[in-house]
Amino acid sequence: RILDMDNERDWQHFLCEARQADDQLLEINGGAKYFSTYLYRNPHYQKLMQDLFVDGDIARPLVRLLFQPVKEILDMRDQYIKEYFPEDQFRIGMHIRTEHWPTDAEWTAYKDCANAITPHHQRDSSNWFVATDRQESRTHAQQAFKPKTIHFIGDKFQKAKNNVWAQRQAVADILLAAEADKILLSPSSSYSGFISIFARTDQLLLVSDFKDMSQAGSDADPHKNFTYVAPNCHRFMSRQMCPWHGPDQSFSSKIKRAKCYTPDMKLDYC
Repeated sequence: RILDMDNERDWQHFLCEARQADDQLLEINGGAKYFSTYLYRNPHYQKLMQDLFVDGDIARPLVRLLFQPVKEILDMRDQYIKEYFPEDQFRIGMHIRTEHWPTDAEWTAYKDCANAITPHHQRDSSNWFVATDRQESRTHAQQAFKPKTIHFIGDKFQKAKNNVWAQRQAVADILLAAEADKILLSPSSSYSGFISIFARTDQLLLVSDFKDMSQAGSDADPHKNFTYVAPNCHRFMSRQMCPWHGPDQSFSSKIKRAKCYTPDMKLDYC
């Protein structure tokens, strides 16, 4: 059976029903990456899920268990750190998503926010690493962030974006950004989400110039609740992704229609 998690009948089934012994294996379409959030609140499995995933922390332990980079990727990361990341330098990591090109305000925010969160006595010597998969965004970052010297992992994405080497380099990009002391991330990005999961710091910030969550459009980040740090720069309050059904309804409001709804199903971070 195929469940479409964007279909109300199907997500209600997954949220409220127990799987029967003779049920066929399920295939989940649409919103599949959030199925565990529904399962966590299913009254038939809630106790087990809470025992397995304390405080609802589902994404990080699962990703770290199931997604373990191979030695070649770890070697790429370690070699780059040895060459470009002196231990005594304060490091800023950034992910700049270019599928939706940053606005002028966001380019400014990356620079201003990076300076704002860097200890004053280390601003001149701080090391900035930018994870991004397009040469034009690297070039723009070098211009926008002057006089800082910006580090990138390379430009092999442009040459062979689908080959194994390029994919390994993309994972190394994630791991390098995750090594920073503080990290600036992009809205609505699974790439940024992976960086947040692997980050060795809890100092994670989102750069976005949308003004109001209630008016958030497709370029807004619906997955995170955050607090103001600087103009267009906000601090994450959770690394957990959660179901999102468009700018008009959060998961917490939508599940109120579920036949098994109870107030403890609400998500504080959606």
